[in-house]
Amino acid sequence: MSRPVFTISFTASRFNFSPPPPVVLSVLTARLPFADRYVTGACQGGDAWIGAWLHAARPEAEHMVVVPANRSQVDQWWARPERVLAVSQGRSPVVTVEWMAPGTGYDDRNQRLVDLADWVFGFPAFPEEDPRSKRSGTWQTIRMARDAKKLSQWHCVTPPYQGRIEGNPLSPVTAGGSPRTALRNLAFAAAGESRPRVTPPHQPRRGDDVEAWLTRWRGELAAQGSPEGDVAAHAVNDLLDDYRRHADTGTPLDAEVPER
Repeated sequence: MSRPVFTISFTASRFNFSPPPPVVLSVLTARLPFADRYVTGACQGGDAWIGAWLHAARPEAEHMVVVPANRSQVDQWWARPERVLAVSQGRSPVVTVEWMAPGTGYDDRNQRLVDLADWVFGFPAFPEEDPRSKRSGTWQTIRMARDAKKLSQWHCVTPPYQGRIEGNPLSPVTAGGSPRTALRNLAFAAAGESRPRVTPPHQPRRGDDVEAWLTRWRGELAAQGSPEGDVAAHAVNDLLDDYRRHADTGTPLDAEVPER
């Protein structure tokens, strides 16, 4: 049985990423939750920059690029010598490359990004109503994600950096992410953070605020007396058990509990 995977896909403009806009750095370092897998679109500009940044900043995750059939705008950042060397030495994770079939278009690639995702983050050049966005593939992907109820947020990469958080369609728990990923997100949320940042691994302890928060949340869900509440309570109970195993074995959340 395959393990659950919580996936975040990105769509981004090919323009205005040299240097990267401050809004993108702000979102990636302050609002991006941990995920089991990150997926980008392989084109020049935003796709390549975000893909490379995630590959370096989130080495514990899986990384995937979806390459359009039209290769004219593709940046194979994952094939650069320094990346290949880092992967071969075990310092960076392998990047999974999915090549779209001949005859498919950018719209097919964009739909594939949405299909793979639980959440989608968008970084268009201009607002949707701007005439320059009329043929924007980034906005096409954002609309696809919105229709699929997977759109988390979008942020324009040109001043005045308009943007909107449209909602997180599923939590890392209900999205079916791995227990370790869900616990990392829950731990930072329980600590009062607006989102988990790239920080030293959290060390679970019996009786800490995270354990108390998970216990309280499990009870509140079970008290709802509904099928949905029962399913969610069971999911949180599994997380609580996994958190306690980490605490009892002194294992940080970024590592697997050793087999006994």
